[in-house]
Amino acid sequence: MSEGKIKRNQRKAISSIWEKLFSLWQRYIHRESKISASRLLRECAQVHGPATQRSDDVVG
Repeated sequence: MSEGKIKRNQRKAISSIWEKLFSLWQRYIHRESKISASRLLRECAQVHGPATQRSDDVVG
């Protein structure tokens, strides 16, 4: 895969994440769905996904 295609895919993925986070923030500040701060943080964590552990980070 070319470097240009990789960068386009990354921009697309990042844009999607930011869009979801912005939507959650709007729900929180406008109190549309009475979303709590803790729920906002949980949902943001789900959007962002779990942190992955790199093989060089693993302590043997």
